[in-house]
Amino acid sequence: MLETVGSYAEAQFDAPQIFQLAPDVCFVVWDTPHPVNAAPRLEERSGRRFGSLASLRLARLDGRSRLLWIFSLKEQAALHLRLSAGAVGSGADLHVKEDQEQADVDPYALTAGLTQNACAVFVTTILNTWAGMFRLGRSRRFVAFAMDLLRSVNEKPGVADCVATIGDIRLFETFLNGDCADISSAVLVSDLGVKRVEKSCFNKQYGNGKKRLFVGSASMEHLPEKGLLVLSGPWGLAISQVGNRQRPADARPVVGQLCTQIAGAEGFPDIGPRGPHRTGAGGRFRSPVFRAIARQTSWRSWRRDAFLFD
Repeated sequence: MLETVGSYAEAQFDAPQIFQLAPDVCFVVWDTPHPVNAAPRLEERSGRRFGSLASLRLARLDGRSRLLWIFSLKEQAALHLRLSAGAVGSGADLHVKEDQEQADVDPYALTAGLTQNACAVFVTTILNTWAGMFRLGRSRRFVAFAMDLLRSVNEKPGVADCVATIGDIRLFETFLNGDCADISSAVLVSDLGVKRVEKSCFNKQYGNGKKRLFVGSASMEHLPEKGLLVLSGPWGLAISQVGNRQRPADARPVVGQLCTQIAGAEGFPDIGPRGPHRTGAGGRFRSPVFRAIARQTSWRSWRRDAFLFD
């Protein structure tokens, strides 16, 4: 389940609307008057061909459906779009002039009135599938949209701390609810773009079992000034603000404390969010600090090409 749900903005998509998501990527939204069970269709009646096309069907709180289409165009042109909701006689037309200036999409309006599960499906689809399919991961315009989209479903995200740096590999730590056992995807959204967190991660029960400790890694040139870590699974979404704040020694993150304790005990300098780091031949990490962390946290394998964990 979502940890919190943001405030709903007023949205009127009873008539289909088109928005600009990137210079060559458009977004069409339509709230149908009834629930839709079939796959929605979008056709261009004047013969124009889409570069890429994808659709999504989301459930609204009032029982209706919200249909989304995203497509790319090879060149700007007038469009005659025919939208179909699957049932006979259930469709709509949308005409777009060649010189028509399209508005930026409002993320808060897009999530308004959707169920929690629909919000989770929308976020995971746009970050894990569409960002790559339409090459949006490095688009500043898309990243700004994605950040607002995440805030629209979670106004008060948790905190994900960067607890260590090994070369350009950053280790991030956050706490999850106890039922967040299976992680289907992990993505970092920041001013550096949309980046996937490595599949090999640590996610174990912590304390009395009401929480889980998640630690994941991502390759980043430097820590972003602003960023959000997005984890998803059968349970929904968990969104955390990426932070790099200095904390008192007794309030440091769990893995950060472990780094300090092991580094001190074995005579190594403290390893913090900005280094230092130790690498061996071929750029592989060989520090006993992280081998010890691997043993103490039951990690069997983590990025074998970057870490030498026993």
